Amino acid sequence: MDRINLLPDELLLRILSLLPTTKDVVATMVLSQRWLPFWKLMPKLVYDDSYQNIEYGKFSRFVDRSLILHEAPVDTLHFKLVQNSSAADVGIWTAIAVKRCVRDLIIESSPITTPVTLPRSLYTGCAALVTLKLKKCDSCGCFFLAFFPDPKSIAPYMCEVPW
Repeated sequence: MDRINLLPDELLLRILSLLPTTKDVVATMVLSQRWLPFWKLMPKLVYDDSYQNIEYGKFSRFVDRSLILHEAPVDTLHFKLVQNSSAADVGIWTAIAVKRCVRDLIIESSPITTPVTLPRSLYTGCAALVTLKLKKCDSCGCFFLAFFPDPKSIAPYMCEVPW
């Protein structure tokens, strides 16, 4: 038996958290039966559609499936969307993140040709949300701030929105 499989689960999760993307973490499940469930327990998920030149349709299906199969609470959900991304996909992924009580939501996106409509639940029903970052969102703008129910509720959020 190899020594890495003797490490405690917490340490293995910590090691996996150092990998650059969720795709890399999911790939570790082929290492052994013991590693099979670890990717579903990761508190940080990073999806990068430019990583290893993933075709967008395959990327979209991968994100859909992995978000649905993921079992643990998600502390950080980070989307790096460089290729043509569907605004509808981003909206759906954000809605899933809200249901998972995401703490930090980061969306880096360019270009999206149609405006992204973030789900209302992000502003009203996501008590766990601490950080909301929108970077390079050419079409996102700052219109989303108007949906916050109370201006005071904006204070805890760190918003990076281009002007």
